[in-house]
Amino acid sequence: MTLEKFKAILYSHPNIARSENFLKHYLDKLLPQLEREIFSLEKPYTQLNFPDEGGVTAYFSRNITKEDLAVITVFLRHIKVDILNTRAFK
Repeated sequence: MTLEKFKAILYSHPNIARSENFLKHYLDKLLPQLEREIFSLEKPYTQLNFPDEGGVTAYFSRNITKEDLAVITVFLRHIKVDILNTRAFK
């Protein structure tokens, strides 16, 4: 799918033009910030991993290292929370 087709689908919502609907406002604001991550076929956007190892992840901020993850894991085990149910930002 191309970016143009993706935008056409998003903007085809029947209520997009209604003044009380904020959908168009948010699409206009957020889509330009996400286009690169959604459609890029270049590294690092094609590899899930830590940013310092050349990948991307939505679970941790770009500046979290494996050492940080070890500390986070110990803390989450202490409070009995599974790491897969979290997002961590530094």
